[in-house]
Amino acid sequence: MYDETVANYRQTVLKAVQETEDGLSGLRFLSEQAKAQDRAVQAAANAEQISDERYKSGLVSYLDVVDAQRTALQARRAGIQIWGEQLVTTIRLVKAVGGGWE
Repeated sequence: MYDETVANYRQTVLKAVQETEDGLSGLRFLSEQAKAQDRAVQAAANAEQISDERYKSGLVSYLDVVDAQRTALQARRAGIQIWGEQLVTTIRLVKAVGGGWE
């Protein structure tokens, strides 16, 4: 009985350590992804602005503006998805280290 209890406790601790390590590495990876996506969002916003200015100058069709807007929207959506993944990973990490909600 004692050996079984010790083995169960050890397994619980090992699982918590693994979940903590997974959470920390996941957050680090997602942080890097978020930074890269922020740069992509900024680049897409700049392209959108340039496209709009070129349209107003009569250099391109409105289809180019719409395409730039679509690209900018996709970049922003991807950034929001990464942010959501960061929140979920943070919650899992808090749970792994024994956190909870009342």
